[in-house]
Order: sequence, then C-alpha cells, then structure tokens
Amino acid sequence: MNEVHVVVPYGIDDPRRPSGGNVYDRRACRGLAALGWSVHEHTVPGRWPRPDAPARAAAAAALARVPSGSLVLVDGLVASVVPEVLGPQAGRLRLVVLLHMPQDEPREVAALSAASAIVTTSEWTRRWLSDHYSLPGNPVYVVPPGVDAAEVAAGTPSGGRLLCVGAVTPLKGHDLLLDALATVDAPAWRCVCIGALDLDPEFVARLRRLAEDRGLGDRVCFTGPLSTMSSTVRTRRRTPWCWPRARRLTAWSSPRRLPAGFRSSPGRSVAYLRPSATQPTAAGPACWSRPATRRLSGRR
Repeated sequence: MNEVHVVVPYGIDDPRRPSGGNVYDRRACRGLAALGWSVHEHTVPGRWPRPDAPARAAAAAALARVPSGSLVLVDGLVASVVPEVLGPQAGRLRLVVLLHMPQDEPREVAALSAASAIVTTSEWTRRWLSDHYSLPGNPVYVVPPGVDAAEVAAGTPSGGRLLCVGAVTPLKGHDLLLDALATVDAPAWRCVCIGALDLDPEFVARLRRLAEDRGLGDRVCFTGPLSTMSSTVRTRRRTPWCWPRARRLTAWSSPRRLPAGFRSSPGRSVAYLRPSATQPTAAGPACWSRPATRRLSGRR
C-alpha cells in the first residue's frame, strides 16, 4: 500500500478559520485515502506563517517522528518559513511542499530547495516560482482545485452588494481592495468582508482605520468567519467581487457566473475576471475599479 505523511497547520478543520487552503488540504487527504493510500496526518500548532519558537519546535518534532524514507507532503504555510527544519530532514525523508501561495522571501527559497518536489495549486504560481526563484531543478507540479456544483447566483438589480471572502491578513490584500473601492465612482454600494479576524488583529485595526479615512466606514464591514450555509445565502443575494487568491476564486466564482476581482500572488497587482472568463486579466487598482464602476452603474 502506498503511504504518505501529511504535515498541516493546526486548526485545519476549525470552523472559526475556514480557508481555501484548509479545504484543499482536507480534500487532498480524503482523495488519497479514497485511492487506497495510507494517509498519516500530523497537525502542527502555531500561528502559521508567523511561528514562534514552540511552533518551530513542533514542526521539527513532527518530521522527526516520521520513519526514514517516507514520503512527506508539507503544507506551504508551514514549510515556507522553516527551512532550518526541512534542511536537516531532506536527506532522510522525501519531502514534497504543497505551495498554496509564495511568500516571496529568501527563507522560502531555502525551504523549497530542501524539497524533492513542489506541488502548486495553479499554473500561475508555477510560472511565478520559475520567474522569481532559483531552485535546484526539482520538479514543480500543478494540481488545481476542483469545482463543486453550485447554483448560478441571482445577484441584485443594482449589483451593489459586494462580497469579499478570505482571512483578513496582509497576504490577502484587503488594504489594496479598499484602495480600489475608494476610486469606484458609482452610487450606493456595500461590501461585506467574510473571513477570520483573529490571525492579525493589528492589520484588522489598520483596515478599519483605513476604511474610515477613505470615507468607506459605512460601506465596508468585517463579519468574521461565517458558516457554509450563511455564506451560501449571502452569495445568492449578492453580486460578489471576491478578493481571495486567483486559483480558488476562479474555481469558486466560475460555476456561479460571478464577476471577480482579486490580488495576484504574491505581488500587489490586481486582476479582474469577467463572469464568462476562465483566465484573469492582470491590472492595477484603477483598472479593477473601472469594470466595477461600469457594473455598479448599470453599464456593461
């Protein structure tokens, strides 16, 4: 029987911190098990990708427990920031890093260099790695997320109910979203941001101040995470412009025929995805706000 050890951040199933990465990891484990693989899951506590010393020690202990010669799939949220943990294990284990989004820092290059292979969740990410990192020739595979069947969103007559989905952290670029929304020249609209608020409280506080400073305090609200049912109800009632990462946004919005705006990873540029499109058009905040203004003012 094929066997794999999977190292994931603690809280992968925590309903208070839902994320596309957690869903991807969970379904990958279930899918491998369904194919007959023996899957051994190791959860690592800590605030990843900003681990403290105990979290780093926990990651090292998790890998140390894995038998020599084993295949180990390590979530990139953990792997990218602990090259000092992966390096010593590279000769003993077959390390594969599942990279959801690059961090764009030297430590990550060292961590990825310790892996025997890398799995990305989009072709876009693989190209970014090739363009920005000098890796030692280890193979990089692309395994995009699947798409669940979903009802087509009815939207609203005005199109003014906007929805942003994603944990509120600097990596997701909510600050860039507010910059773009501040330039939208359209009648009344409201944007609800759904996602965990406890991962970076200082960033959340800064966003709230930014919204007030930009005159958006009465238009943008942060709800924290919602249940799947609550999110589904909101989706059906809105014409969302989502702001998570591109690959999962495409998988999530396409079956619902939703227009979408998102931050490209890991840079600070913006992209826009038309309801009928499958590939995004890279742009800046101003270019994102132009199609937003057209839709919100009733023009197409």
